Amino acid sequence: MPVSTQALIDELHRLTEKLGGPPTLAQLREHGEYSATTYYDRFGSWNNALEAAGYASRDPDSKIPVDDLLEELQRLADELGEPPSAAQMNEHGDYWASTYRDRFGSWNEALAKAGFGPGERRDAQISEQDLLDELRRLGDASDEPAPPTFEMMDESGRYGARTYIRHFGSWNKAVQEAGFEPEHPREVREEELCAELRRLATELEKSRPTAQDMVEHGRHGVATYQRQFGSWSNALDAAFEND
Repeated sequence: MPVSTQALIDELHRLTEKLGGPPTLAQLREHGEYSATTYYDRFGSWNNALEAAGYASRDPDSKIPVDDLLEELQRLADELGEPPSAAQMNEHGDYWASTYRDRFGSWNEALAKAGFGPGERRDAQISEQDLLDELRRLGDASDEPAPPTFEMMDESGRYGARTYIRHFGSWNKAVQEAGFEPEHPREVREEELCAELRRLATELEKSRPTAQDMVEHGRHGVATYQRQFGSWSNALDAAFEND
């Protein structure tokens, strides 16, 4: 059930009382009950959320030093093992991805200014043994050892789940290489697949993502789209039929 707007505002009031002042994004992530992305999706910006709760908005994004923005990009890249996506910045970073777009013109231009070339990935420096060791660590951390899920790796793992797909070809192949029996893949609904295509288009600032975009940034394999829709082009037509 979606969180109500009032519940989000009440949580801001609770945090303000606890912290002695309106929370920052970093404080929300550390102490809050709801994610920063939930506030962004509901209010459009962090300042809008603060104003809806009756607090004065913080300094405009334009006052954030460029060096601070670039350092945060580099810090998050180190944490994730790869240059972050706009969605990852919204979820885990200290600033909104929209701040970077406003300051640098686009998300990709911000990445370039931070020293990441087009399509550059730090996971080339990560050995397959390191990746497998991390899979085993997560799998063995539960009471009954079980293969970690894609979502578990993204949430609690040292590396991004997509790093495994780029190294091993698929999540299940990585799980098998780590010595686990992969779970039977669930059937993904067409609407979920279409929603992921639209999310990618927004994140990458494209009218339609390519198959390579899905390989590098998406949550599903290209083959999944081909099986479900017959071809990649058919999948795009289904996702963007109203464009």
